[in-house]
Amino acid sequence: MDNNQKEIVAALLRLWDGYEKRHIELNLTGAEKDENGKVKPKVMTVGGPLTPELAWEHVSGKRSIGVAPVKADSTCSWGVLDIDWPDMPEDDVMLVGERIKTRAAAFRSKSRGLHVYIFVDEPIPARQMHDYLVTLRKRLPKACFDKKALREVEVFPKATQTVVTPDNEPTAVNLPVCGQRRELAWVIGSEGMRTALDDVDVLGMFNHLDQHCRLNASMVGQIAEQQPVLDASEIGYKVPDNPAGRNDLLMRIAMSMQARGWPDTEMDAEIRKLNGDATFHHLFADGPLPESEVANLLKSAKRKEKGTPTPLHYRQVEKFNRRWSKITINGTVEYIDKEAAEFTTFAKQMLFDETSDQVVRVGKSLMPLAQLWLRDPDHARFKGVVCEPVDYDGPAYNVWRGFAVVPKEGDASVFKSYIRDVLCSGDTGLAQWVMMWLADAVQRPTEPSPPSAIALRGRQGGGKSFLQERVLTPIFGERYVQKVQESERLFSRFNRSIFGATFIAAEESIFHGSAATAAKLKSFISSPSWTYEEKFKATVQAKNVHRLIATTNETQAVHIDFDDRRWTVIEVGQPFDMTTMDGQEAAYAFWEPYHAFMRSDDGPSIVLHYLLDYPVDRQALTFGYGTEAKARDKVASDPVMAVLHEIAERGVCPHDPKASGIISNKTLADFVHKAGGRKLSPEEIANKLLDLVPHAEKSRKAMFCERVHTSTDMYGDATATPMMETRQRGYYLGTLDEFRAAVSRITLRAYGEDDERLPDDFDPAEFDMAQAGGWRAWEAAQKEDPNGDPPF
Repeated sequence: MDNNQKEIVAALLRLWDGYEKRHIELNLTGAEKDENGKVKPKVMTVGGPLTPELAWEHVSGKRSIGVAPVKADSTCSWGVLDIDWPDMPEDDVMLVGERIKTRAAAFRSKSRGLHVYIFVDEPIPARQMHDYLVTLRKRLPKACFDKKALREVEVFPKATQTVVTPDNEPTAVNLPVCGQRRELAWVIGSEGMRTALDDVDVLGMFNHLDQHCRLNASMVGQIAEQQPVLDASEIGYKVPDNPAGRNDLLMRIAMSMQARGWPDTEMDAEIRKLNGDATFHHLFADGPLPESEVANLLKSAKRKEKGTPTPLHYRQVEKFNRRWSKITINGTVEYIDKEAAEFTTFAKQMLFDETSDQVVRVGKSLMPLAQLWLRDPDHARFKGVVCEPVDYDGPAYNVWRGFAVVPKEGDASVFKSYIRDVLCSGDTGLAQWVMMWLADAVQRPTEPSPPSAIALRGRQGGGKSFLQERVLTPIFGERYVQKVQESERLFSRFNRSIFGATFIAAEESIFHGSAATAAKLKSFISSPSWTYEEKFKATVQAKNVHRLIATTNETQAVHIDFDDRRWTVIEVGQPFDMTTMDGQEAAYAFWEPYHAFMRSDDGPSIVLHYLLDYPVDRQALTFGYGTEAKARDKVASDPVMAVLHEIAERGVCPHDPKASGIISNKTLADFVHKAGGRKLSPEEIANKLLDLVPHAEKSRKAMFCERVHTSTDMYGDATATPMMETRQRGYYLGTLDEFRAAVSRITLRAYGEDDERLPDDFDPAEFDMAQAGGWRAWEAAQKEDPNGDPPF
């Protein structure tokens, strides 16, 4: 061959680089035509690749050569649409170019039909090339599929030959330009047939196709994945994710084929083709199943009722299933968006509206993909909803998808410093409890939460929100760390979206003002199950996996009872004055290492690993950790507790001129009402007093100041005289030490440390009870003179 011939051959081999192990040779001498005008040459399969010498013989016309587009590695760089339309009119040929709207090359076939060749700039999986060609085939004019005229359009590579094995070699296609004879060759572009190539020499034509007709491989792959396949001969089937073995794998595939309506003959052929194909599934590395087992499993599968083929290929159904699923909850059918940030379901019409842009052509009509998906036997469906570990394999939809990061070993000292030094202000015991509480959530995110919660109180900029925003959200993801700004979202009929959330971050003190809300919170924190509702949707009863974190800038974080065991209230300090520029700069410098660590690629992964390994005493988590901040909230939450706290701090009972440690029911009720307990009845106040001060005893010696009489003497000096009602019902509070100990047990305050010391020359005989400070002074007097009068 001369140089020109070598260049022609090299260009042909670049364009039609195909199967290396065999090719076909066609003998056109004396070939006859059938009744449709299609030439019927003698075809011979020859082992070996298409060599340069054979390619030149094809171009020079000595022999006609064909080659399969799929290579031995199951990839290809070209494919062809074979439009079997003998003597296809040129107007219809031009219409083909207008309809497919992609770069290609078109050549007349032997019967004057049309071969449309697609070239890509690099090899792609044969399956992608096939799917892309099917997409183009759907664009062709209807006349190309006239059944009465026996017209059809074949696709090469074929659907069953996209994976090459020794027993499944691809079908060859006759190459164009045999003997340099070509009847009308075109380059097709987005505008249709753009350029006629009849007046161009062979080398110029080949170079033009090589330089201008190749498509981007990634673009072809994307279109192949996105477009629905409506090929009636290619129904598709589901491949199980976790087959028990080769027999189970093929049996489940055969069952899928039967349900999808595969013809028996095609089903038999496909199962036998898959059997032993190690490139299809690794289980076949041990070899194929015996024919007897294949025959038996096919027979078993065919005993099941055969389904009706749907217009959707299984791959398209599977793609739709990745996001959408039907779900039945307590007899109500809903549709779930699995990609939503929260547990979200739709009614059928909402599903159709949400996916209205996804349509497929069926005959002359465009149909919603969702409607066809619902008719398909393989559309995803669940029965119920659960929150279980990621390996859950039951019939319900599992809302837990795992952590957002992968655990990684590393130095977690920055995180530990944040918990100990920032959040807990150096309190190592509190820091350990908080760390165990967080570790329990990491180690058991799908188990019922411990009956305890955290409330963070402090000024802005102290680092309260850093916990959920910078630590927990990167580890769990937004779906499992949900923020709420109103209590109604937790307790109303519209709370189903929080189902499965590991953490509920309640922002800005939504729980401090209402006793009714506090009562609901008790149940929410400690109940092992919870009810989730949403308007017009099914009610879900499931285990309660939520851990509650409340943050606030208010002086009171939560409304809690004196005997509360659920809350751990933490006062988060703010060492910087954020109203000054110097304070803001100092705060930024202080927080930068913490933010830098959690912003890094490894920070959340390191924290996750640390918490997964952290030892947890779950018994300790059944009770909140006692803090001074919690004691303050107890006092602020209970008017009775606030009055008792004031008495313990002052050491004086109101309306007790004899300093006997007795308070009347009327006095107590009056002070409680003034402290905010107007709705409390005297009986409720009395009962609460006995709860708070268990050693208190009933007494009929109490006094109540009904009013204060003020008189003025002749010199104009005013005198106030309390008008006391005697023999009132009330309670004896015990000695001052006993009373203070009872109150201190709840408030964690050390009362009496600031009491004034009596002078060394104190004379009990001259002691004036009223002037000396009543109850507190009597206690001191008794210490000086144990043999004196009783304390009260």
